[in-house]
Amino acid sequence: MPTDVTSPTHRSSQANIVVEPEYFDGTKQKFASWFSQVQLYIFSQRRDIDTDEKKIVSTISYMRGGAAGPWADTFIKNDLDTGNVGTWAEFRVQLEAMFKDVAAKGVAREKIEVLKQGNKKIDDFFMEFETLAAQAELTSDDQLIFLLEKNVRVDLVNMIYDYSVSFPETYNEWKGTLLRIGRFREERDERKESNYAPGAESYLSNGSMIQTPQTQTPTTDKKTSLESFRRSGQPDIKGARKKGVCFNCGIQGHFRRDCPEKSWNAQALIQGLTREQCKELQRALAEMDMTYDA
Repeated sequence: MPTDVTSPTHRSSQANIVVEPEYFDGTKQKFASWFSQVQLYIFSQRRDIDTDEKKIVSTISYMRGGAAGPWADTFIKNDLDTGNVGTWAEFRVQLEAMFKDVAAKGVAREKIEVLKQGNKKIDDFFMEFETLAAQAELTSDDQLIFLLEKNVRVDLVNMIYDYSVSFPETYNEWKGTLLRIGRFREERDERKESNYAPGAESYLSNGSMIQTPQTQTPTTDKKTSLESFRRSGQPDIKGARKKGVCFNCGIQGHFRRDCPEKSWNAQALIQGLTREQCKELQRALAEMDMTYDA
Protein backbone atom coordinates (compact mmCIF):
# COMPACT_ATOMS: atom_id res chain seq x y z
CA MET A 1 0.00 0.00 0.00
CA PRO A 2 1.28 3.54 -0.72
CA THR A 3 2.46 5.46 2.31
CA ASP A 4 3.14 9.00 1.04
CA VAL A 5 -0.11 10.82 0.20
CA THR A 6 1.54 13.69 -1.66
CA SER A 7 4.19 11.81 -3.57
CA PRO A 8 3.46 8.26 -4.81
CA THR A 9 6.47 6.02 -5.19
CA HIS A 10 7.25 3.63 -8.02
CA ARG A 11 6.77 -0.01 -7.17
CA SER A 12 8.00 -2.62 -9.57
CA SER A 13 11.12 -4.48 -10.40
CA GLN A 14 10.62 -3.35 -13.99
CA ALA A 15 11.87 -0.08 -15.43
CA ASN A 16 9.78 2.86 -14.20
CA ILE A 17 8.37 3.96 -17.51
CA VAL A 18 4.96 4.96 -16.07
CA VAL A 19 4.44 7.09 -12.98
CA GLU A 20 2.03 5.79 -10.37
CA PRO A 21 -1.46 7.33 -10.32
CA GLU A 22 -2.28 10.24 -8.06
CA TYR A 23 -4.54 9.57 -5.10
CA PHE A 24 -8.24 9.97 -5.81
CA ASP A 25 -10.44 11.83 -3.32
CA GLY A 26 -13.79 11.16 -4.95
CA THR A 27 -14.11 14.38 -6.98
CA LYS A 28 -16.23 13.31 -9.94
CA GLN A 29 -14.67 15.83 -12.33
CA LYS A 30 -11.30 14.16 -11.70
CA PHE A 31 -12.45 10.55 -11.98
CA ALA A 32 -12.04 9.98 -15.72
CA SER A 33 -8.48 11.33 -15.75
CA TRP A 34 -7.52 9.45 -12.60
CA PHE A 35 -8.97 6.14 -13.74
CA SER A 36 -7.10 6.45 -17.04
CA GLN A 37 -3.88 6.82 -15.01
CA VAL A 38 -4.80 3.72 -13.01
CA GLN A 39 -5.43 1.61 -16.11
CA LEU A 40 -2.21 2.78 -17.75
CA TYR A 41 -0.23 1.96 -14.62
CA ILE A 42 -1.81 -1.49 -14.25
CA PHE A 43 -1.03 -2.25 -17.89
CA SER A 44 2.60 -1.18 -17.44
CA GLN A 45 2.87 -3.52 -14.42
CA ARG A 46 0.95 -6.40 -15.99
CA ARG A 47 3.65 -8.92 -15.09
CA ASP A 48 3.08 -8.23 -11.39
CA ILE A 49 -0.55 -7.06 -11.43
CA ASP A 50 -1.78 -10.03 -13.43
CA THR A 51 -5.10 -11.04 -11.83
CA ASP A 52 -8.46 -9.33 -11.27
CA GLU A 53 -7.91 -9.38 -7.52
CA LYS A 54 -4.54 -7.63 -7.84
CA LYS A 55 -6.02 -5.01 -10.19
CA ILE A 56 -8.81 -4.27 -7.70
CA VAL A 57 -6.48 -4.09 -4.71
CA SER A 58 -4.08 -1.83 -6.61
CA THR A 59 -6.90 0.55 -7.57
CA ILE A 60 -8.31 0.64 -4.03
CA SER A 61 -4.86 1.57 -2.71
CA TYR A 62 -5.03 4.88 -4.62
CA MET A 63 -8.37 5.97 -3.13
CA ARG A 64 -7.97 8.28 -0.15
CA GLY A 65 -9.85 11.15 1.45
CA GLY A 66 -13.07 12.83 0.43
CA ALA A 67 -15.80 10.44 -0.70
CA ALA A 68 -13.29 7.95 -2.10
CA GLY A 69 -11.72 6.99 1.24
CA PRO A 70 -14.94 5.87 2.95
CA TRP A 71 -16.06 4.06 -0.21
CA ALA A 72 -12.77 2.15 -0.33
CA ASP A 73 -13.03 1.29 3.38
CA THR A 74 -16.54 -0.07 2.86
CA PHE A 75 -15.41 -2.15 -0.12
CA ILE A 76 -12.52 -3.59 1.89
CA LYS A 77 -14.83 -4.49 4.77
CA ASN A 78 -17.64 -5.97 2.68
CA ASP A 79 -15.69 -7.60 -0.14
CA LEU A 80 -12.00 -8.02 0.55
CA ASP A 81 -12.43 -9.28 4.13
CA THR A 82 -15.01 -11.81 3.01
CA GLY A 83 -12.93 -12.95 0.05
CA ASN A 84 -15.72 -12.03 -2.34
CA VAL A 85 -13.79 -9.55 -4.45
CA GLY A 86 -15.54 -10.31 -7.74
CA THR A 87 -14.16 -9.61 -11.20
CA TRP A 88 -12.37 -6.54 -12.51
CA ALA A 89 -15.30 -5.83 -14.83
CA GLU A 90 -17.76 -5.92 -11.92
CA PHE A 91 -15.52 -3.68 -9.84
CA ARG A 92 -15.36 -1.13 -12.68
CA VAL A 93 -19.15 -1.01 -12.88
CA GLN A 94 -19.39 -0.26 -9.15
CA LEU A 95 -16.62 2.32 -9.29
CA GLU A 96 -18.04 4.18 -12.29
CA ALA A 97 -21.58 4.10 -10.88
CA MET A 98 -20.29 5.89 -7.80
CA PHE A 99 -17.78 8.37 -9.16
CA LYS A 100 -18.28 8.86 -12.89
CA ASP A 101 -19.24 12.42 -13.83
CA VAL A 102 -22.51 11.83 -15.68
CA ALA A 103 -22.90 15.53 -16.50
CA ALA A 104 -19.55 15.52 -18.36
CA LYS A 105 -21.05 13.27 -21.02
CA GLY A 106 -23.74 15.80 -21.89
CA VAL A 107 -21.29 18.71 -21.85
CA ALA A 108 -18.93 16.87 -24.19
CA ARG A 109 -21.81 16.06 -26.55
CA GLU A 110 -22.79 19.73 -26.71
CA LYS A 111 -19.19 20.76 -27.41
CA ILE A 112 -18.57 18.22 -30.17
CA GLU A 113 -21.76 19.26 -31.96
CA VAL A 114 -20.36 22.77 -32.50
CA LEU A 115 -16.67 21.91 -32.80
CA LYS A 116 -15.78 23.58 -36.10
CA GLN A 117 -12.36 23.04 -37.60
CA GLY A 118 -12.06 26.64 -38.82
CA ASN A 119 -8.39 27.59 -38.92
CA LYS A 120 -7.24 24.64 -36.79
CA LYS A 121 -4.75 22.25 -38.33
CA ILE A 122 -6.39 18.93 -39.18
CA ASP A 123 -4.31 17.01 -36.60
CA ASP A 124 -5.25 19.47 -33.85
CA PHE A 125 -8.91 19.20 -34.82
CA PHE A 126 -8.91 15.39 -34.62
CA MET A 127 -7.15 15.45 -31.25
CA GLU A 128 -9.90 17.65 -29.79
CA PHE A 129 -12.64 15.81 -31.70
CA GLU A 130 -11.67 12.36 -30.42
CA THR A 131 -11.21 13.59 -26.85
CA LEU A 132 -14.76 14.95 -26.84
CA ALA A 133 -16.08 11.84 -28.61
CA ALA A 134 -14.63 9.66 -25.85
CA GLN A 135 -16.09 11.88 -23.13
CA ALA A 136 -19.46 11.88 -24.89
CA GLU A 137 -19.22 8.08 -25.30
CA LEU A 138 -19.81 8.28 -29.04
CA THR A 139 -18.80 5.00 -30.64
CA SER A 140 -21.10 4.68 -33.64
CA ASP A 141 -19.35 5.19 -36.98
CA ASP A 142 -22.51 6.79 -38.37
CA GLN A 143 -22.60 9.38 -35.58
CA LEU A 144 -18.90 10.16 -35.84
CA ILE A 145 -18.95 10.45 -39.65
CA PHE A 146 -22.00 12.73 -39.45
CA LEU A 147 -20.15 15.03 -37.04
CA LEU A 148 -17.03 15.01 -39.23
CA GLU A 149 -19.00 16.04 -42.31
CA LYS A 150 -20.67 18.74 -40.26
CA ASN A 151 -17.60 20.21 -38.58
CA VAL A 152 -14.55 19.65 -40.83
CA ARG A 153 -13.81 22.36 -43.41
CA VAL A 154 -16.26 22.15 -46.29
CA ASP A 155 -13.55 22.18 -48.97
CA LEU A 156 -11.88 19.08 -47.45
CA VAL A 157 -15.15 17.17 -47.22
CA ASN A 158 -16.06 18.16 -50.78
CA MET A 159 -12.80 16.72 -52.06
CA ILE A 160 -13.80 13.32 -50.69
CA TYR A 161 -17.12 13.46 -52.51
CA ASP A 162 -15.69 14.92 -55.72
CA TYR A 163 -12.40 13.06 -56.17
CA SER A 164 -12.33 9.88 -54.08
CA VAL A 165 -11.86 6.78 -56.19
CA SER A 166 -12.72 4.53 -53.25
CA PHE A 167 -15.27 6.28 -51.07
CA PRO A 168 -14.58 5.94 -47.31
CA GLU A 169 -17.23 4.05 -45.39
CA THR A 170 -15.95 3.63 -41.83
CA TYR A 171 -14.91 6.32 -39.36
CA ASN A 172 -11.27 5.25 -39.54
CA GLU A 173 -11.34 5.49 -43.35
CA TRP A 174 -12.85 8.98 -43.15
CA LYS A 175 -10.27 10.01 -40.58
CA GLY A 176 -7.34 8.68 -42.62
CA THR A 177 -8.53 10.37 -45.81
CA LEU A 178 -9.21 13.72 -44.15
CA LEU A 179 -5.83 13.66 -42.41
CA ARG A 180 -4.00 13.07 -45.70
CA ILE A 181 -5.95 15.71 -47.59
CA GLY A 182 -5.75 18.22 -44.73
CA ARG A 183 -2.01 17.79 -44.24
CA PHE A 184 -1.40 18.20 -47.96
CA ARG A 185 -3.47 21.39 -48.04
CA GLU A 186 -1.56 22.77 -45.06
CA GLU A 187 1.78 22.02 -46.73
CA ARG A 188 0.58 23.70 -49.91
CA ASP A 189 -0.57 26.79 -48.00
CA GLU A 190 2.79 27.01 -46.24
CA ARG A 191 4.55 26.87 -49.60
CA LYS A 192 2.38 29.68 -50.91
CA GLU A 193 3.16 31.85 -47.89
CA SER A 194 6.88 31.27 -48.32
CA ASN A 195 6.71 31.81 -52.10
CA TYR A 196 7.89 28.25 -52.60
CA ALA A 197 7.23 26.95 -56.10
CA PRO A 198 5.03 23.83 -55.81
CA GLY A 199 5.96 20.58 -57.46
CA ALA A 200 3.91 18.45 -59.77
CA GLU A 201 1.44 17.28 -57.14
CA SER A 202 -2.02 18.83 -57.41
CA TYR A 203 -4.33 17.32 -54.83
CA LEU A 204 -5.06 14.08 -53.02
CA SER A 205 -7.79 11.65 -53.88
CA ASN A 206 -8.48 9.09 -51.18
CA GLY A 207 -4.94 9.57 -49.95
CA SER A 208 -3.25 9.34 -53.34
CA MET A 209 -1.48 12.18 -55.11
CA ILE A 210 -2.93 13.18 -58.44
CA GLN A 211 -0.12 14.26 -60.69
CA THR A 212 -0.35 17.26 -62.98
CA PRO A 213 2.22 18.41 -65.56
CA GLN A 214 5.15 20.24 -64.06
CA THR A 215 4.88 23.98 -64.58
CA GLN A 216 8.05 25.50 -65.99
CA THR A 217 9.47 28.35 -63.94
CA PRO A 218 9.55 31.57 -66.03
CA THR A 219 13.05 32.68 -66.92
CA THR A 220 14.46 35.64 -65.09
CA ASP A 221 16.87 36.55 -67.89
CA LYS A 222 15.85 40.02 -69.10
CA LYS A 223 16.97 39.57 -72.68
CA THR A 224 15.20 36.24 -73.11
CA SER A 225 12.06 37.52 -71.37
CA LEU A 226 11.97 40.67 -73.53
CA GLU A 227 12.43 38.78 -76.81
CA SER A 228 9.80 36.24 -75.85
CA PHE A 229 7.33 38.94 -74.81
CA ARG A 230 7.82 40.92 -78.01
CA ARG A 231 7.61 37.88 -80.29
CA SER A 232 4.14 37.20 -78.91
CA GLY A 233 2.79 39.86 -81.30
CA GLN A 234 -0.44 40.41 -79.36
CA PRO A 235 0.44 40.21 -75.66
CA ASP A 236 -2.06 38.87 -73.14
CA ILE A 237 -3.13 42.22 -71.71
CA LYS A 238 -5.23 40.79 -68.90
CA GLY A 239 -2.49 38.34 -67.98
CA ALA A 240 0.22 41.01 -68.02
CA ARG A 241 -1.97 43.31 -65.98
CA LYS A 242 -2.70 40.58 -63.44
CA LYS A 243 0.98 39.68 -63.08
CA GLY A 244 2.00 43.32 -62.78
CA VAL A 245 4.54 43.21 -65.59
CA CYS A 246 5.61 46.04 -67.87
CA PHE A 247 3.50 46.23 -71.05
CA ASN A 248 6.64 47.00 -73.02
CA CYS A 249 9.17 44.36 -71.99
CA GLY A 250 7.16 41.92 -69.86
CA ILE A 251 9.38 42.28 -66.79
CA GLN A 252 8.12 43.12 -63.29
CA GLY A 253 9.43 46.07 -61.30
CA HIS A 254 8.50 49.12 -63.40
CA PHE A 255 5.78 50.62 -65.57
CA ARG A 256 5.72 51.05 -69.34
CA ARG A 257 6.59 54.77 -69.18
CA ASP A 258 9.78 53.98 -67.16
CA CYS A 259 10.85 50.98 -69.24
CA PRO A 260 14.60 51.09 -70.03
CA GLU A 261 14.09 49.01 -73.17
CA LYS A 262 13.16 50.40 -76.55
CA SER A 263 9.42 50.75 -76.82
CA TRP A 264 7.22 48.83 -79.21
CA ASN A 265 5.90 50.34 -82.37
CA ALA A 266 2.55 51.36 -80.86
CA GLN A 267 0.85 51.77 -84.24
CA ALA A 268 1.88 48.28 -85.34
CA LEU A 269 0.75 46.85 -82.03
CA ILE A 270 -2.69 48.51 -82.12
CA GLN A 271 -3.28 47.43 -85.70
CA GLY A 272 -2.83 43.84 -84.60
CA LEU A 273 -5.36 44.09 -81.76
CA THR A 274 -9.11 43.58 -81.83
CA ARG A 275 -11.45 46.39 -80.82
CA GLU A 276 -12.05 44.79 -77.43
CA GLN A 277 -8.31 44.33 -76.84
CA CYS A 278 -7.73 48.00 -77.67
CA LYS A 279 -10.28 49.05 -75.06
CA GLU A 280 -8.75 46.71 -72.49
CA LEU A 281 -5.26 48.08 -73.23
CA GLN A 282 -6.50 51.65 -72.86
CA ARG A 283 -8.13 50.92 -69.50
CA ALA A 284 -5.08 49.05 -68.26
CA LEU A 285 -2.66 51.82 -69.25
CA ALA A 286 -4.86 54.42 -67.60
CA GLU A 287 -4.94 52.46 -64.36
CA MET A 288 -1.18 51.89 -64.46
CA ASP A 289 -0.60 55.60 -64.95
CA MET A 290 -2.93 56.47 -62.07
CA THR A 291 -1.09 54.01 -59.84
CA TYR A 292 2.22 55.56 -60.83
CA ASP A 293 0.98 59.11 -60.19
CA ALA A 294 -0.35 58.09 -56.77
